[in-house]
Amino acid sequence: MRKTIGIALSILLLAGSFFLAKYLIDNKKKTKQVTNRIVKTVYTETVTNKPIPIVITTNGNLIAKNKIELYSEVQGVLINGTKDFKSGTTYSKGETLIKINSDEFYANLQAQKSNLFNAITSIMPDIRLDFPNEYTKWQSYLT
Repeated sequence: MRKTIGIALSILLLAGSFFLAKYLIDNKKKTKQVTNRIVKTVYTETVTNKPIPIVITTNGNLIAKNKIELYSEVQGVLINGTKDFKSGTTYSKGETLIKINSDEFYANLQAQKSNLFNAITSIMPDIRLDFPNEYTKWQSYLT
């Protein structure tokens, strides 16, 4: 008996849920979508041809378009000129860029030359004995 009551109640429950679902599906109202029209306004202005100044304000580092590299052929101390020798400094045509005091380097060069002549003078007697043909060339070089 309990079994039959359980079966009957389950069949009634399934049938009831089926009819309820069908009723809900049939009564579903479809809503129409209402689109809102957005009207954009555009402002116009009459054009008059005239020059417009260009103003550019920027911040940052500036890099030269045409860079050149300078190499000194002498050694020495840089002498201060009329303008600072820094990147970005402009010079006109024929203007001296930098002055270098090369007195110290010139004195060093003369000392090396003197050392060379002393070394040649010290080996002149050996050249006279070992290479008599070459002695006259070295003697003329020293004089």
